[in-house]
Amino acid sequence: MSTVNVDVQVENINEVMDTYNKVRLYRDTDPAGSFTTLIDTEDLVADQVDYTLTDPAGGGGYVYRHLFYNSSTLVSSSLSDAYFPTGRTAEAIIIEASRRTGGFRSTCSADGTTLTLVDDHLAENGLDEDYLDGSWIYRISPAAEGDWQRRTAHNPFDPSASSLTIVRAWANLPAADDEYAIFNMLPPLPGAGGYSWLDALSDGLAETLVPDILDIGTGNASGNKDRFSLDAFAGYLQVKAVRKVWLRTYNEDDATIYVDTDASKNQRWWKFNQNGLDDVHVWLDPPPLLSEHVIIDCSRKFPRLYRPDDITLCPFDLAVAVCVKKVYEHMNAVTGGKYQAQLALATATANRERGFTAPLLAVRQ
Repeated sequence: MSTVNVDVQVENINEVMDTYNKVRLYRDTDPAGSFTTLIDTEDLVADQVDYTLTDPAGGGGYVYRHLFYNSSTLVSSSLSDAYFPTGRTAEAIIIEASRRTGGFRSTCSADGTTLTLVDDHLAENGLDEDYLDGSWIYRISPAAEGDWQRRTAHNPFDPSASSLTIVRAWANLPAADDEYAIFNMLPPLPGAGGYSWLDALSDGLAETLVPDILDIGTGNASGNKDRFSLDAFAGYLQVKAVRKVWLRTYNEDDATIYVDTDASKNQRWWKFNQNGLDDVHVWLDPPPLLSEHVIIDCSRKFPRLYRPDDITLCPFDLAVAVCVKKVYEHMNAVTGGKYQAQLALATATANRERGFTAPLLAVRQ
């Protein structure tokens, strides 16, 4: 868990204050959830448009919505749209990717055992004992990490009890109100060999180029700092993907106002030096001033994810789309082309989501 600051902008603040005097922040784990957990409250102030509300125990798995409230009349506005102020967890992405390919997310309706999970909703689709045969159960936030995933047994479903049986016991039984997800085709997490949904997400992110602006530091007061390391970005930034280097100077009174100077024009130049596999730096002449930020304008890959609670800043729908594509790519390869149609559709979806960032790829002159 970590502190999350959520910025709320109230454009028509004085009109809002005709009815309300506070803004309230709520969170949930599901965009379609009830959002009954109140996190923070701030007073509305006349003519003040921007407000920052804080979740001291936030994280990438939470979704946030806000509303306006009157502490005297107890009147509330409707909730805002759901938004994610932090990156999204690998867990949230692979669950949604699985849902779009026939899996689902649900909640236990009663206590199970170390070998069974009980959910009344299963009876709505499961008619006989072979329902979800060979699927994987992924438990969300289990008490023990070793209980994250299990495969269902042969003929796992008991229609009379709305329960699923697994092949290897959990350390802790799934209790009433515990959340879980069902995955088909592949296990959610890497196991004893084989490909997983998390592998597919990691591979998809590592293949996805996106535009980015990297601030790698400023000059110094002595005016002699001319080399800036890129080692921190070695895992996902390729030198050939760098388009421009800029020197950015911010306005002293407003950090949102800045001026960019091309570091390759007006008797300036820059180049890359490499001293080893992961030892790359930018060399600029003349050296930047202390007030000048060295900005790398580039296309880069997203870092890989290795655990369910790892977080990516990749847009959610794009991350889901590339994960689904890699799953069908793998399944098509291992089944001799049986998933060709699904792969074609998933590829088109991933390309469409990636295309939303295409205008940002243009090189600035």
